[in-house]
Amino acid sequence: MFETEFGKIGIVVCFDRHYPESIRTEALKGASLILIPTVNTKAEPSEMFEWELRVQAFQSSVAIAYDDGYDDIYMDGDYDYDRYDRDSDYADGVDDAMDEFDEDW
Repeated sequence: MFETEFGKIGIVVCFDRHYPESIRTEALKGASLILIPTVNTKAEPSEMFEWELRVQAFQSSVAIAYDDGYDDIYMDGDYDYDRYDRDSDYADGVDDAMDEFDEDW
Protein backbone atom coordinates (compact mmCIF):
# COMPACT_ATOMS: atom_id res chain seq x y z
CA MET A 1 0.00 0.00 0.00
CA PHE A 2 1.36 3.40 -0.95
CA GLU A 3 0.18 6.72 0.45
CA THR A 4 0.16 9.38 -2.27
CA GLU A 5 -1.23 12.88 -2.60
CA PHE A 6 -4.08 11.31 -4.60
CA GLY A 7 -4.96 8.65 -2.01
CA LYS A 8 -3.89 5.12 -1.17
CA ILE A 9 -2.71 2.92 -4.03
CA GLY A 10 -2.49 -0.85 -3.75
CA ILE A 11 -0.53 -3.23 -5.95
CA VAL A 12 -1.61 -6.74 -6.94
CA VAL A 13 0.95 -8.45 -9.14
CA CYS A 14 0.06 -10.49 -12.23
CA PHE A 15 -1.55 -13.87 -11.42
CA ASP A 16 -2.66 -12.79 -7.93
CA ARG A 17 -5.45 -10.78 -9.60
CA HIS A 18 -7.31 -14.04 -10.16
CA TYR A 19 -7.80 -14.41 -6.40
CA PRO A 20 -10.61 -12.14 -5.16
CA GLU A 21 -8.95 -11.97 -1.75
CA SER A 22 -5.99 -10.05 -3.14
CA ILE A 23 -8.18 -7.23 -4.51
CA ARG A 24 -10.49 -7.26 -1.49
CA THR A 25 -7.59 -7.08 0.98
CA GLU A 26 -6.15 -4.00 -0.72
CA ALA A 27 -9.60 -2.36 -0.73
CA LEU A 28 -10.15 -3.16 2.96
CA LYS A 29 -6.77 -1.57 3.75
CA GLY A 30 -8.09 1.63 2.20
CA ALA A 31 -6.86 1.58 -1.40
CA SER A 32 -8.83 3.82 -3.70
CA LEU A 33 -6.91 2.51 -6.71
CA ILE A 34 -5.32 -0.88 -7.28
CA LEU A 35 -2.65 -1.25 -9.96
CA ILE A 36 -2.02 -4.61 -11.58
CA PRO A 37 1.21 -4.97 -13.58
CA THR A 38 1.17 -8.18 -15.61
CA VAL A 39 2.40 -10.01 -18.70
CA ASN A 40 -0.15 -11.93 -20.73
CA THR A 41 0.16 -13.80 -23.98
CA LYS A 42 -2.42 -13.47 -26.74
CA ALA A 43 -3.32 -17.12 -26.13
CA GLU A 44 -4.72 -16.27 -22.68
CA PRO A 45 -8.43 -15.42 -22.21
CA SER A 46 -8.30 -11.59 -22.19
CA GLU A 47 -12.10 -11.25 -22.12
CA MET A 48 -12.18 -13.26 -18.90
CA PHE A 49 -9.55 -10.93 -17.41
CA GLU A 50 -11.69 -7.90 -18.29
CA TRP A 51 -14.71 -9.43 -16.55
CA GLU A 52 -12.60 -10.28 -13.51
CA LEU A 53 -11.65 -6.61 -13.22
CA ARG A 54 -15.23 -5.43 -13.59
CA VAL A 55 -16.62 -7.86 -11.03
CA GLN A 56 -13.85 -7.37 -8.48
CA ALA A 57 -13.93 -3.57 -8.82
CA PHE A 58 -17.69 -3.63 -8.25
CA GLN A 59 -17.59 -6.09 -5.36
CA SER A 60 -14.83 -4.19 -3.54
CA SER A 61 -15.94 -0.65 -4.55
CA VAL A 62 -12.47 0.20 -5.80
CA ALA A 63 -10.89 1.37 -9.04
CA ILE A 64 -8.53 -1.08 -10.73
CA ALA A 65 -6.03 -0.33 -13.50
CA TYR A 66 -4.36 -3.21 -15.31
CA ASP A 67 -1.30 -2.92 -17.54
CA ASP A 68 0.25 -5.60 -19.67
CA GLY A 69 3.20 -3.37 -20.44
CA TYR A 70 5.82 -5.97 -21.24
CA ASP A 71 7.80 -4.73 -24.22
CA ASP A 72 11.18 -4.70 -25.91
CA ILE A 73 12.65 -2.47 -23.17
CA TYR A 74 12.86 -5.62 -21.05
CA MET A 75 13.80 -7.91 -23.91
CA ASP A 76 16.85 -6.05 -25.31
CA GLY A 77 15.02 -5.45 -28.58
CA ASP A 78 13.91 -9.08 -28.90
CA TYR A 79 10.22 -8.55 -28.08
CA ASP A 80 7.78 -10.96 -29.72
CA TYR A 81 4.82 -8.70 -30.67
CA ASP A 82 2.88 -11.67 -32.00
CA ARG A 83 2.99 -13.47 -28.64
CA TYR A 84 2.26 -10.83 -25.98
CA ASP A 85 -1.00 -8.95 -25.53
CA ARG A 86 0.12 -5.42 -24.49
CA ASP A 87 -3.34 -4.57 -23.17
CA SER A 88 -4.29 -1.98 -20.55
CA ASP A 89 -7.71 -1.68 -18.93
CA TYR A 90 -9.51 0.18 -16.17
CA ALA A 91 -12.63 -0.60 -14.14
CA ASP A 92 -13.95 1.74 -11.47
CA GLY A 93 -16.51 -0.41 -9.69
CA VAL A 94 -19.06 2.40 -9.48
CA ASP A 95 -20.07 3.10 -13.07
CA ASP A 96 -18.91 -0.33 -14.27
CA ALA A 97 -16.70 1.60 -16.64
CA MET A 98 -14.22 -0.37 -18.66
CA ASP A 99 -11.89 1.66 -20.80
CA GLU A 100 -9.07 0.30 -22.86
CA PHE A 101 -6.02 2.53 -23.13
CA ASP A 102 -4.02 2.64 -26.32
CA GLU A 103 -0.34 1.79 -26.07
CA ASP A 104 0.68 5.47 -26.28
CA TRP A 105 -1.20 6.35 -23.09
